Amino acid sequence: MSALVELHLGHLQARGYARASIDKRRWYLQHFQRWLARHGFTDEKDVTAAVLDAFRLDHIKHLPRQRFHAIRQYFQWLTREKHILLDPSADLMCSSPPRRLPWEIPPGDVQRFLDAPDVKRPGGLRDRALLELVYSSGIRRKELTRLTLSDIDFAQGQITIRQGKMKKDRLVPVGKTALEWIGLYLKDARPRYASKTPGVPFLFLTRRGNGMDSMIIGYLFARYSRKLGLERPITPYAMRHAFATHLLRGGANLVALQKMLGHESLESTQIYTYVAPIDLKNAHKESHPNG
Repeated sequence: MSALVELHLGHLQARGYARASIDKRRWYLQHFQRWLARHGFTDEKDVTAAVLDAFRLDHIKHLPRQRFHAIRQYFQWLTREKHILLDPSADLMCSSPPRRLPWEIPPGDVQRFLDAPDVKRPGGLRDRALLELVYSSGIRRKELTRLTLSDIDFAQGQITIRQGKMKKDRLVPVGKTALEWIGLYLKDARPRYASKTPGVPFLFLTRRGNGMDSMIIGYLFARYSRKLGLERPITPYAMRHAFATHLLRGGANLVALQKMLGHESLESTQIYTYVAPIDLKNAHKESHPNG
């Protein structure tokens, strides 16, 4: 069975799945196979809907949605590649706990957080530009570490985010305020850092002139959270949520938001409608010809 798992994971890798995502799926499927072996099943052809249901019931308290999805995706692939005749997971529902709503930063704290860096210092100017960009674009932390000078388009007011989830590029609009702070950083702070490592392409640099990694960005957010004495620290992930909820409250289209966030599925984006409900009555009035 493990050979088929590796073939399946190779297929996902070819489709552009991230290494971390593939490693998770390998762990989920290996755990599932160990459970099958303990119960006397050594071939995927012997797995029925009843077997999968027994596995689900055995793990009812500890079966995350994504783990069951990985198993279902595996059996869909097995069926499509004709390793098995019928997909035993096709009609099986996974009763996982309700998806948690994103935590929303309290009103007023976003602007306080953006104002926290001391912009009279080069490091503070860099940090202000970085924070403004995260809030204005919803860029992920890992994507931020890969952002280069050539990815900023001041004329069009947008950035190119390269190799996001599923290794896909996307264009994301950036607000005037963020672009102004980035411009100041490029003029008054970045040259000082870049002089230590000439030719480095990354937009945001450390004092030594290297590109910032995910850990440094996380530390930066934690430091300003402590400086403000916030009850709950603001993280890059929380700022991404603020970007999404504030756009929705401002009337943004859900599909447009999906593209800006880089979500593969609209289902991932719809979670924000619970935090920032869309005014359907106004949407109908403004969009329908007879509204």
